[in-house]
Amino acid sequence: MSRERPSATLFTAAFHREFQASEWRLLRRRFAWFCTLAGVLVLMTVVTGLVRLAGWVALEPGRSTSDTALNTILAALQGMVFLGSYAFARAKELDRIPLLTLTYWAVVGFGAIQFLAAVLIGHALGDPGELLGQIAFVHLLACLFLPWTPRQAIMPVLILAGIHALLVLSLGEGAFTERLLWAALAPLMGVPGVLVCWLKHNRRMAEVKLRFLSKRYSQVRRELVDARRIHEALLPRPILDGPVRFDFRYEPMSLIGGDFLHAHISPPRDGGDPALSVVVMDVTGHGIAAALTVNRLSGELERIFGENPYVAPGQVLRLLNRYAYLTLANHSVFLTACCLRVEPSAGTLTFASGGHPPAFTVAVDGAMEELDATTFILGACDDTGFDPGERTVPFGPGDAVIIYTDGAIECRNERGRMLGIDGLRRTIAASRRSPAGGWPQRLLDAVDAFRSGPPGDDTLIVEIARSLTPSPQTLQRVIRRATPVEGPAPLPTQT
Repeated sequence: MSRERPSATLFTAAFHREFQASEWRLLRRRFAWFCTLAGVLVLMTVVTGLVRLAGWVALEPGRSTSDTALNTILAALQGMVFLGSYAFARAKELDRIPLLTLTYWAVVGFGAIQFLAAVLIGHALGDPGELLGQIAFVHLLACLFLPWTPRQAIMPVLILAGIHALLVLSLGEGAFTERLLWAALAPLMGVPGVLVCWLKHNRRMAEVKLRFLSKRYSQVRRELVDARRIHEALLPRPILDGPVRFDFRYEPMSLIGGDFLHAHISPPRDGGDPALSVVVMDVTGHGIAAALTVNRLSGELERIFGENPYVAPGQVLRLLNRYAYLTLANHSVFLTACCLRVEPSAGTLTFASGGHPPAFTVAVDGAMEELDATTFILGACDDTGFDPGERTVPFGPGDAVIIYTDGAIECRNERGRMLGIDGLRRTIAASRRSPAGGWPQRLLDAVDAFRSGPPGDDTLIVEIARSLTPSPQTLQRVIRRATPVEGPAPLPTQT
């Protein structure tokens, strides 16, 4: 048996509450209008009856003075039903359900008095069509004003149709079959009103739904902007000077995404330059779900480097795989990651890559090399079967390494062709490198120029580069090694 997702249930419940609140506000306002208009129309009948009784206007054909007086009294009673209902609702401040019930009984009360007039005057039951037409008019008027649903519009019709059937069958004139036919056709007096309610109800629901979705969309946009601000606060600041430079550009597919970057500078050891560790991750999926996963992984990386600032890239990859396997894999969430550590004092780049697209090293002379993945995607196996495959390559002054996520290579042009790894490699080879680096912005511009339409995936491009000028720590080491140790002059050798 399929179960509705909690998010969908909450959304439906929230919309239902919003719609009911809108209907309640509309019902209070429209009930006042309906009672006022219906009361005025009925009181006009009262005034007309009084004018006829005063002799200023001739009586209706076939109506006696007593019939006119009785009809005027009953019309006044009908006016009191509407105006009294409004006064009662206003005085008691009725909730939605009692007020809705009161609308039913106001219409039923009008119809019941109309039936009473037909019985007392007598001739009205001889023309059931006229009687039903009068009730249908008031019912239609109620449907035009009140925010009834089709089901709610049927309720007073069924009650009045039942009363009409009893009166026509027991007190009506004509053949029984004719009276039975009129009794069977009585519910049809509510068809125009029910149809109006159906059209108006659907329109109101569409308007409230549009208003609800617009409000929700604006709320989600505001929350996403706040979430993006928090998400971007987790990203490291670029390092634009020093022995190792570090810069990046990030373009999420939506406001927030599942690509992430973590950087950590290890304290220097033995008077050397500090090492730079960088972790680039790409979580499966996009948007809010991927961003929530990234926040969890960010905390895990903070823990890893907080416990051991000199942790090797292979060990970082192993710990990330263990975390993903234990906490994310059971939700079918996996990730790729590339962990690097640049040690300028040793002139090396140590890296381990779990299912990540190959990174590119660009030497000072322009030579390019690929750093392929050393293991598979993280979270696919437990810790015992995982081998990070850590590697170390030379990384001298002026060299740079470029790491990216799959959004940079999976973009498509107008013909549907992907840029791909080869296309990105050609872009890097064809670009003139400036001494200040600038690969991330240059490559992101190339990706945007190649891509047709909006981004289809998150894109993160990172550059780590060695400076051509030695750092003060390096100069001090060179000076210490080049300066001779002062001491007493050696004694001459006796021959």
